[in-house]
Amino acid sequence: MDILPGLRIIDLALYIEKEHILVIADTHIGYEASLQKQGIMVPGQQMQLTLARLENILAHAGTVETIIIDGDIKDDFSEITDSEWRDLKRLFEFLDTKVNNLILIKGNHDTFLPPIAKKFDVPVFEKYEQGNYCFMHGDRALPTKKKVIIIGHEHPALTLRDNGRKETFKCFLKGTYKKQNLIVLPSFNLLMEGQDILRRERLSPLLDDISDFEVFVAGDQPLLFGKVGELKRRMG
Repeated sequence: MDILPGLRIIDLALYIEKEHILVIADTHIGYEASLQKQGIMVPGQQMQLTLARLENILAHAGTVETIIIDGDIKDDFSEITDSEWRDLKRLFEFLDTKVNNLILIKGNHDTFLPPIAKKFDVPVFEKYEQGNYCFMHGDRALPTKKKVIIIGHEHPALTLRDNGRKETFKCFLKGTYKKQNLIVLPSFNLLMEGQDILRRERLSPLLDDISDFEVFVAGDQPLLFGKVGELKRRMG
């Protein structure tokens, strides 16, 4: 499904056909270890599942020359943990075999990312622009004149409730910021459900009133659910 002409949703990624770019956001590598430190036991296979998911996405995309990770590549604010180092190494080595270019956008969790990226010769940007597109994490509103802004940071998700049961689905958002198209990517971390767009306060300064933003629920077959304001009225 195209979220804009030539911009196709593939699972939790966005494929920009004209630029041969695949973009994901908020991998939060090391989150698994963080949960384990809190006594929350999760299987130690998240990187393996992440790589398998990326492999599947790449198989369903067209030609991909560049992959952009749009911020919060790692999870820990304060240090580079052993698990982060190990998993980042696996990720970078995997992507090196798949594409010509890997570009990292620095997110608010990525304080200690540059030394790791330098070791693997991967560039890190505050924002990156190509063609009509600007990629920034979204924790800050950085200036750009590009027609389309693509951010992460927000971890958008939609929670559906029925007779006391609820299920949360990661989603993409499409709206405008000033006079530019704005697309918000879901978190690529498989352990993070996300922030319910109907009930949680916004995190990004680029997002104020999102009533007119369209909601695209991610999945094997992405679904357009309508606008946030309409969903709030229908679902309370």
